[in-house]
Amino acid sequence: MVAAAGRPNGGVLVDTWHLARTPDGDALLGAVPGEHVTGLQVSDSPPVVGPEPDYAAAAMRHRRLPGEGGLDLAGIIRDLEARGCQAPIGVEVWSEALAAAPPLSVAQRAGDALRALLARARG
Repeated sequence: MVAAAGRPNGGVLVDTWHLARTPDGDALLGAVPGEHVTGLQVSDSPPVVGPEPDYAAAAMRHRRLPGEGGLDLAGIIRDLEARGCQAPIGVEVWSEALAAAPPLSVAQRAGDALRALLARARG
């Protein structure tokens, strides 16, 4: 779709939580040129073994910070960067547990988790 639109500012935002739940998500992402990925939202989860019983509830309440689940987030980042992706990377975690914690604490934990993830991906 991005290539067909032919717009220089067009791109795809990749969300790791949704990617892990997309059938053949790795293959689909592999077909996207790295320069067309314009943003990467990372969150972790337990390894995905089947459909979510309540997809919307899980997406809005049960994501985890990078490193607190079983997704290969470092592998996704390595793959994208090897293909020329220079997109900004941010943490997007919708979590009841984090929503109940003090905001400064959550921000510090998210920043620490993202820095640790990038160190694993690039180390």
